[in-house]
Amino acid sequence: DNNEDMNLNSPLLHELLEYELQDEIKNDDKDKDNDSNKVNDKNITSIHCHNASINSVSTFPSGNIISTSDDKSIIIYDIFFNILQYIQNAHDNVINYVEIKDENNFITCSFDKSIKSWNKNNNEFKINKIIKNAHDDVIMKVIYCSDNNLISCSYDKTIKIWKENN
Repeated sequence: DNNEDMNLNSPLLHELLEYELQDEIKNDDKDKDNDSNKVNDKNITSIHCHNASINSVSTFPSGNIISTSDDKSIIIYDIFFNILQYIQNAHDNVINYVEIKDENNFITCSFDKSIKSWNKNNNEFKINKIIKNAHDDVIMKVIYCSDNNLISCSYDKTIKIWKENN
C-alpha cells in the first residue's frame, strides 16, 4: 500500500524518526562537550578605528575603551556617547602598550624608546610628561605599581622602575 509511506503510524516512519532523534541527541551531547570549553563566541560589536595593527587595548573604570597601534595613534572610544577621540602621532613610532591609572590618567610606551604620561584636561587627553630614551631599545610594556612608581621593560633586556612625580 503506497499510502502507508504517508501514514503517521507507519513502522518505517517511526523507525526513521527514532533514528533521527537518537542521532540528534548524540550530536547535542557532542555540542555540550564542546560548549564546556568554549567562551561566548557571539561578537557584540566591532570598532574599526586604526589604520594598522592594534597592539594594546584596555578599559577605563567607566567602561570606555582605549587602544594603541602601529599607526602611532591612541584612540579612546566613549561607549556611552559613541564618540572616538583620536590622538594622532601620539608617539614617533609604534605604540606597544597602554596602562590605565584612573579615569583621567594613563601611560604609553613605544618603539621610540619613550614613556608618555597622559592626563585628561577639558575632556581631552594631553601629554602630561615624557621620559625620552627611557631605555636603549624598544619599550614593550609600562605599568603602574604602588607608591606612584612605574615599571617598564624593554628589548634592551632591562626592567626599570620610575618614580612618578605629581
